[in-house]
Amino acid sequence: MRLVIPPKRRETVIVLCVFILAAFGGAWYFFALGALPAGSTADWFGPSAMWAMGRGFIAPNLETKEWAESPETKAFREFLSLERASLNPEDIPETLRTTPVGPFHRLHCYLFYSVAATWKIEPVA
Repeated sequence: MRLVIPPKRRETVIVLCVFILAAFGGAWYFFALGALPAGSTADWFGPSAMWAMGRGFIAPNLETKEWAESPETKAFREFLSLERASLNPEDIPETLRTTPVGPFHRLHCYLFYSVAATWKIEPVA
């Protein structure tokens, strides 16, 4: 005797199995590797903050000593590291070194422009 599963139920079982597998894989990835495996929020949202503050969609150069130690960049660093809830255009020094956005930002440009537009419409200041 052969077990016969109706096609509609078979599809439901397959979709359910794929969903469960994806949920477990995503949970493992999130908890085992960390919530932000590709970098920090400063790496991710620096260009969005720059655009929202009227500086263009460019990335702050996070590799410089100026970025890490300058009191002029302290407010911007704190905002991008989620230690501060607001940011004003004056918090980004005019002399801040920048770099063009990389491939990650170009591939996810709609996400980062959406965040920037939200910050521009609903100011973070």
